[in-house]
Amino acid sequence: MDKKSKCPFCMTVFNKHHGNQVYCSDDCKRNQKAATQYRLYGILKEFRKGFLNNYKLFEKLVPDTGNKKFTLWQLNGMGFQPNCYYGTFVNEKKETFYRIGEYSYQVINESQIQHIKIIKR
Repeated sequence: MDKKSKCPFCMTVFNKHHGNQVYCSDDCKRNQKAATQYRLYGILKEFRKGFLNNYKLFEKLVPDTGNKKFTLWQLNGMGFQPNCYYGTFVNEKKETFYRIGEYSYQVINESQIQHIKIIKR
């Protein structure tokens, strides 16, 4: 009842000993898991770096409660990472805001120029 299968890590053909077996050996399974974790940790490390950079930038630009508006071009020059936030919310006017700690930001299009409005609660 053994069926042949191909190991996704080393590409060798092997006989399955049970229906759920995917890898030819425990070594291949461990190596595949390590490679996947390495790739995912790299993505998370980049996100964390961008998130902290955005937080520090917002702290510098809006130190007190209130809001300020900048062009996206200005913020990009300061190292802003637009995809590094941890949550969104939509207000009653159907405007989307992105959260970074106690800060929120909103992307506003004014006369074909994108502005970022940063709000500190």
